[in-house]
Amino acid sequence: MDQLIQTLALLIITFEFILSFWWLLLPFLLFSALLGSFESYRRMNYLANMKWVTLQLSVPRETRKSPKATEQIFAALHTVGSSVKPKDRFWKGKVGDWFSFEIVSIGGDIHFIIRVLEGNRNLLESQIYAQYPDAEIFEVDDYMADYPDSMPDDQYEITGGELILTKPDAYPIRTYPEFEEDNAGKDDLKRIDPLASLSQSMAILLPGELMSVQVLIKSADDKWAKAAQGEVDKLMGKKPKATLGFFGKIIMAIDGILFPSTGEVKKEEKEITMSQLTSN
Repeated sequence: MDQLIQTLALLIITFEFILSFWWLLLPFLLFSALLGSFESYRRMNYLANMKWVTLQLSVPRETRKSPKATEQIFAALHTVGSSVKPKDRFWKGKVGDWFSFEIVSIGGDIHFIIRVLEGNRNLLESQIYAQYPDAEIFEVDDYMADYPDSMPDDQYEITGGELILTKPDAYPIRTYPEFEEDNAGKDDLKRIDPLASLSQSMAILLPGELMSVQVLIKSADDKWAKAAQGEVDKLMGKKPKATLGFFGKIIMAIDGILFPSTGEVKKEEKEITMSQLTSN
């Protein structure tokens, strides 16, 4: 109860402090808003000037390459745009590069499309040819160029959706080793195509119909690992580490100024408790 009263008193004091000295905080808030607006403007300008190339990929049907070859391609692409310097993010609005891998069906004719920035085209093509020497890559027009910018309209109908994870990022998704059957032995390995049902659905589209599945990939930083560690700790029964935000740190600082003896009291109580335990 005393802790609750102390917390409420601290919140009231903090609120009164803000009301009394809001004129001191206002310039900092306005300056922060100005910086945020400038950074957003530079980012929008950077995104608008990105030069993209649309490529079509054709791989021979009889290729017997393992899916691990494709894994090596993605491993090489992971090095692109993995980090952006803070000064470039602020002054230039720079963001990390990304790639778009798409499966497109135009009237039942299926195409494999890759959208890549001009500066990353050579890297992408070299990695694909390294793993699939017989592949064909050629530049094509954007398949959406013939459609209006705003849909639906009197001529076209459109619908879309987004696939999301049902669990946090700490949980792995199914990958190609889980779509292999080796019960009959190593020489009789059978792969189950996880895209078979999707490709069959796309193959039966009628003329004038279009269906596209788009996967955007971008290099991840270490933030996801820290978040995943919290999920791992939860599964192991560990208490998650409490993190304080900006205002939380301010309140804790004010609490330390107004109640400097709190830690000493707790220390004394702990010493008394320990002495009682040893005396018993």
